Formats: sequence, C-alpha cells, structure tokens
Amino acid sequence: MSVLEIDRLTAGYHRTIPTITEVSAVLTSGETVAVIGPNGAGKSTFIKAIFGLCIQHSGAVRLDGVSLTGQPPSKIVARGLGYVPQVSNVFAGLTVRENLEMGGYLQRREIRRRIEEVTEVFPDLRAALGRKAEQLSGGQRNMLALARALMTKPAFVLLDEPTAGLSPLYVDRVWAQVRQVAATGVGVLIVEQNARRALEAAQRGLVLVEGKVAMNRPSTELLGNPEVIELYLGGEGSASQPATTGEAS
Repeated sequence: MSVLEIDRLTAGYHRTIPTITEVSAVLTSGETVAVIGPNGAGKSTFIKAIFGLCIQHSGAVRLDGVSLTGQPPSKIVARGLGYVPQVSNVFAGLTVRENLEMGGYLQRREIRRRIEEVTEVFPDLRAALGRKAEQLSGGQRNMLALARALMTKPAFVLLDEPTAGLSPLYVDRVWAQVRQVAATGVGVLIVEQNARRALEAAQRGLVLVEGKVAMNRPSTELLGNPEVIELYLGGEGSASQPATTGEAS
C-alpha cells in the first residue's frame, strides 16, 4: 500500500507571505480525500504546493517515505504522483491519442498497452482517439486530462476542480470516473467547489479556512456536521468561514 504524507506544509507564491500554513494530510492507496472550503482558502495552492508548483516555505511532502519536497514536477511524476490542473490541462492541437502518448513519456515501451488500459476506464476517449482535443466537449477534455495523468501508473493523482464549468451530465460522468479510478487502487486528492458532490465521492474531507486546516474528518461526519451543512452544503462557494479552526482528527 502506498502512502502520500503532507507534513505541516507551509507554501505560497511569495517568499515571505504564505498562502497555506502547516497543512497536514495523509492519503493511502485507493482512498479519495476531498479538500473543501471558502473561496480564497488556499485549496488550489495546497495541491500546487504538493506538486512543487509554488514556493514551499517549510514542511515536507513524502511518498512512501521518499521526500518530494523541493523536487521538480518531472521527478515528482516519476515518483508516482499525477496532477490535473483546472485549466490548460490538455494539448488542444494534438489528438486524443497523442495527448495520451505525451502523458506516457516515462514508460515509452508500454504506451500502447497503457492507452488500451486507460481507455477501458474512459470509453468515450477510445472512440475519439483520432480526434483533436480542441474538438472535444469540456467534459471530454477533463476526462482526457485525467486519463493522461494515469498513463504513468501513478500511485496518487491530484485533481483541481475537475467539474468546473461542466454541464450536469458531464459532472455526473466525471464523478463516476473519479470513483472508477479510485477503485483501481489510485489515491485521489481532489479540490472542488461543489462540496457535497466531493464529500459524497470521498472517504475523508479536509476543510481549509484562511490557509489552515479547520477540520479533517471522515466525509460522512462532515456531511452531517451542522456547521459544514450551513456554510458549504447549503450554499456552495460561500465566502463564510467556520468559527472553529485548528481542529483536526
């Protein structure tokens, strides 16, 4: 079983002003963890910091005990971590097959087999391998981005708002794909504004407020928590903040 450990990670975009402060979390193989919270809480920064895309002030990121802290994204991918950004997540001018081949650059000898395996999870893509990514719908492009991240057989994938801007039909399909990916043994850390849908798909939830962990609990507990219901489940994207901070279990 693989373990991704984020240990008191402090990070941001300025060398002296952090966006997130001492955020900790542990993920295991096949587990889905949802990161929710108000706008500006540092959710996307958290994922970017894990992947080495912003300044890490202190703390550590470890995958199976091996430090990823300070490593470039290429080495982080090679260690077994995938990342799907919210925007600019596919090569629009390339075909679906070419996008998947780009994702499999670390395992060139297995690219053909990996495309077969990945498109079993994403049948829409199998039927569109020869089409350019720019011809796909928004939902299909998001599926392609996730499929490309899986080409290297990562132990964990980080997803930044994979359903943003999608129609209800594709929102449902993306969540179904996330569950399928987790069922293959891949751990998923997902940032999402639709807190209810994210928690329903996850085993645990992490609530960030002002860059700090406010709650770290099983998703079933968060779905029944009156404070979470009022602030995040009744009005998604609210800028309100819970009164209780620094609480984690």
